[in-house]
Amino acid sequence: MDDSKRGMSRRKKLAIALVLFLLAAIGLGVGLGVGLKKGSSGGSTASPATTSPASSGGVAVQQPFPLGAWSLPTYLTNVSAACTPNAATWQCYPYSTFTTSGQNSAATLDWMISSSSSGTAPSNSSLLISSSANPFSLSFTNISLTLHDANTANERYTFSTPLIKQVWPTVALTNDNVRVTCFYNNSILTATLYTRMPATLLSSANASGTALGYNQWPGAVLVEQTSAGGVGVPDCYRTVGGAVVGGSISAQAGLTAQAVGKVCSCVYENAALEGAG
Repeated sequence: MDDSKRGMSRRKKLAIALVLFLLAAIGLGVGLGVGLKKGSSGGSTASPATTSPASSGGVAVQQPFPLGAWSLPTYLTNVSAACTPNAATWQCYPYSTFTTSGQNSAATLDWMISSSSSGTAPSNSSLLISSSANPFSLSFTNISLTLHDANTANERYTFSTPLIKQVWPTVALTNDNVRVTCFYNNSILTATLYTRMPATLLSSANASGTALGYNQWPGAVLVEQTSAGGVGVPDCYRTVGGAVVGGSISAQAGLTAQAVGKVCSCVYENAALEGAG
């Protein structure tokens, strides 16, 4: 075979090989494309990872009212130390009343309302309220809420619970000037949460104190902690390293019992509500 025929034969072989290579490459590309498409489709049918509003930016999940996490902006409006012979043994956070300083009397409570029943529309009789960490030292869990005057302008939820109040007096009660903790063991916490009555005392500065993940309660709020006088009121002890030591120093400190009708109180509200039914 002459050189020209050999050259032509080689060119034909190269051309055939090139065609086969191109066909193989096209087939591989189509196969990969189909495979990737199936993989994408398969991924979309699996349960996607979801982020709830509560875990994204701290925004509370929408729930049927009044369920949810609520910030209750209030002011300390009234303090009475009638149950003790030494007013320094009864204190109310933030230690300044509204008439003295509106800004310095602002105090916000963060409370959560849940339900003991399941379902999207829990009954009012199943509502429970709990506290979160706050400077009031008002700690309680799953206290029943009661609805009053439903569907009226005076609609409100209320609760009441025994709650020991602790006070750390800033004046010396003992000769050795050691720190003292006083306990009001029979104090009562009561709260009224109005749903439609406006918070007339509330300023924009106080309202801006809403905690991350909490919504501001839509109405007026009245919160009171009270303790009646009597034997052992208050019950005070030396405190070392954050722990009480020894016996009660109330008698040593001259803390004589007051009449049961003498009541200490801390009143918080965001409208003129004290004494309202």
